[in-house]
Amino acid sequence: NYIVADYGKVIGAVTGGPGGRPSRVDFFTALARYLALETNGLAFLDMATCREDEDEGMPSWVPNWSRPVSKPAYDFASRLRKGQAADKFGFIEGSKVLQLVGFSKGPVNILRPADLHVLRSSPWQGAFEKMLILPSEMKEMVALTLKFISEIMCQRPFSMLSETKKELISASFNLIRAYLEHGLALLRAAGTTLVYSYDAMTREMGFLKAGETKRGDRLVFVPGCFHHLVLRRRGETTENTVRWKLVALVDMATETTQGIACSKSEWAELLKDGAVYK
Repeated sequence: NYIVADYGKVIGAVTGGPGGRPSRVDFFTALARYLALETNGLAFLDMATCREDEDEGMPSWVPNWSRPVSKPAYDFASRLRKGQAADKFGFIEGSKVLQLVGFSKGPVNILRPADLHVLRSSPWQGAFEKMLILPSEMKEMVALTLKFISEIMCQRPFSMLSETKKELISASFNLIRAYLEHGLALLRAAGTTLVYSYDAMTREMGFLKAGETKRGDRLVFVPGCFHHLVLRRRGETTENTVRWKLVALVDMATETTQGIACSKSEWAELLKDGAVYK
């Protein structure tokens, strides 16, 4: 999926020069660094090993080249234009450590598989997950329908309502059930669910695509990556900076063919608000 002008330049970058015989770790780490610098982006992170590599010395951010590039991730990287925020990154400690600048989306709050048998047992079972995965326009319709039901029920007890209003309430509940059934279908297609919070009021859902995560891990958005990165704190360096390990990739898009891009102006606002960190 990567097209380069001079393969000799690639060979020199990954071998250290003529006759070089790098280790497997050095080879793939150098290749990842080369691709990042050549493309000026971090799209290669969409294939990161996420601790699945058998070689313990392999940095967590180096791609597992046995995993094919997903078409949505590749299309997303190809769509990015000059109007989008650029990745900001660098390499330290002999290129073994990747420094990147990202937007912290919040900690992992709930992680659980989409237990479809439980969710299917009742239309209202798992309504939280079913609602979260719905496209925004469907969420709005459910909210409006609930508001409509609430306004009718506030007028008088259900038993005292006219038959017409009772039928309207019944039809409204059936509409909500239909939306929740659609949410169930989306959950069935997506797999493992990951729910996290910006704050107490705003929540979103993602789907674990690679690696493993647990509560307390942090989700980070990088403009050039289709997937969100799941980072786990690994302590501090001698310079008192925080060190993280990439442990998972999460698809945070409701529509799995659409990535979440970020314009330069939006990125500038995040920088201004202090939401972006190294």
